[in-house]
Amino acid sequence: MAGMGLMRGLKDSALGLAARTWLNSHYLQGIGTITALSVDTARRHVDAEIVLRGEERPVRVSLAYALVKSGRVTKVSLRSFESSRAWLSEAARRFVVEPGLAVPLPQLVAHAVERAGR
Repeated sequence: MAGMGLMRGLKDSALGLAARTWLNSHYLQGIGTITALSVDTARRHVDAEIVLRGEERPVRVSLAYALVKSGRVTKVSLRSFESSRAWLSEAARRFVVEPGLAVPLPQLVAHAVERAGR
């Protein structure tokens, strides 16, 4: 099954590049730039490095996610979140992870994530 692992790796790399490009252009303009983003759909894990305006050092983020499908809507929730900033890790734990906050994904994004995970 080495070919399946290679295929998943290629899909994950493409998904990471697409996610980084999309997040930078849609959400982070004027705030910062994601300089690296890797996705492991088998483990449902993401690692990223983000350069924020006004910060001297990049922020490193590592998170585990879950996809929840309800009808035609797919939501993403964080199962864990760690970062190189203690205050950010604690805020994410309190306000996102523990309450189980789930955010609807745009259909195109949901489809890409689901397909990459196969």
